[in-house]
Amino acid sequence: MKRVKKPWGYFDLLALNEKSTVKVISIDPKEEISLQKHEMRDETWLVVDGDCLVTVEGEVKRGCKGDVFEIKAGSEHKAEAGNEGVRILEISRGEFKEEDVVRLSDKYKRG
Repeated sequence: MKRVKKPWGYFDLLALNEKSTVKVISIDPKEEISLQKHEMRDETWLVVDGDCLVTVEGEVKRGCKGDVFEIKAGSEHKAEAGNEGVRILEISRGEFKEEDVVRLSDKYKRG
């Protein structure tokens, strides 16, 4: 992410001239997405609302509204929602294919 200052404030540039996929991930309270990695894309996560724990390459950080996490291709990552749930804006840069998702652990027993 790149912050660009303007006389009226700033904007955060999340993707520029890149093939990208954008989605909002909504995780129910106390639920989590699988620990996973992707070889073909980088991701930027922006916490829209709620709170969570974000794990990237074994490092766990608390995420709150406005926090941004950069996830490079090949990095193991996951998000766990807090008591109120969480919504995360995800911008994926690179080739987006479902077969690129490698789940390393998943409490829902998906492969």
